Amino acid sequence: LDMSQYRNLFGTTRVPKRGRDEFVSVPTSRHIVVMRNSHMYCVDVQQSNGLPTDPDQLYSTLTAIASNPSPPPPHPVSILTGTDRDTWADARSELMAADPQNALALEKVESALFIVCLDDRESADTYEVHNYGMNRWFDKYLQLVVNGKAELAISFEHSWIDGRTIIPFMDRMYSHTNHYPYIPQTSTTDSLPMEKLEFSLTNSLKDAVLKVQSQMTEKCGVFFSKALWYQGYGKSFLKAKNVNPNSIIQLALQMAYHHQQGVMGSTVFPCSTAAFLHDRTEWAR
Repeated sequence: LDMSQYRNLFGTTRVPKRGRDEFVSVPTSRHIVVMRNSHMYCVDVQQSNGLPTDPDQLYSTLTAIASNPSPPPPHPVSILTGTDRDTWADARSELMAADPQNALALEKVESALFIVCLDDRESADTYEVHNYGMNRWFDKYLQLVVNGKAELAISFEHSWIDGRTIIPFMDRMYSHTNHYPYIPQTSTTDSLPMEKLEFSLTNSLKDAVLKVQSQMTEKCGVFFSKALWYQGYGKSFLKAKNVNPNSIIQLALQMAYHHQQGVMGSTVFPCSTAAFLHDRTEWAR
C-alpha cells in the first residue's frame, strides 16, 4: 500500500495564497507549538542528536502552560485561519509586512511538528471540532486537542492527508500510551525553554480579526454534534459476523435522517485507492 502520506504527517502546513494555497513541509523541524487561550508557545521536543527531550521536563512545561491564567488576547491572529482562504492570504501578507517579528512567529507556527491545543472545557462534543475558531490553527495538518478532562481529539487539515493515515497513527499512539503510561517522576523538574509567539497587528488587521470572530460565532452557532458512547457491541463483534462496521454507521445515519426528514438522504462512502501511487481517499456517491 502507498505510504507517501506519512511523510507529511509532521512539520507540515497549508499556507494561504490568493487563488491557490501552497503545501509546505519542514522535515527538519524539532519543535511543537502549544496553544492555550489562543496564546502560542514554541517548545523544542527533540534534541540536536535526534533524541526526544526529557519527558519530565516536557510534562513540567505543559503543566506550566496549562496553568497560565492569562485570558485570551483581544485580537487572536489564529482565528484568521478559519476564514475564507483569499481573505486570510491578504491578512497574512499584511501581517508579515507589518513587523519582521510577525514573519518569524508565523514561521515557527507553520514549521512546527504539530500543534497541541490545551482547552478548558470538559465536554467532548461540538466545540472540539471548531471551538468557535479560538485556540486553533486550522492550517496545521495535525492538531492534538486536549480538553479539561484530559480527553484527546484531533483536528487535521484534509487537503493533503486522509483519515486512513491519521486513524492508524492515533490507534498506535493510543495503544502505546495504554501499554506504557507516563507517570511523572518528580514535581520539581525544570521546564523546557519555551518562547511565547507574539504578533504586532495594524488597525486593519485588528478589525479583520474582530470581523472573523463575529462570522465564526454565527456559523459555528448552527453546527451541533453529540458524542454517543455505545457499549452494546463494537467493530470486533461486527467483523466476526462478516459485517462492515462502516456500513452499520451508514445505515444508522440513513435511518436517523429518514426519521427526521421523512425521506432518504443521499449518501457517500469512502473508497481507498491505497494500492496506487500517491493515492487519495475517493468517494462513491
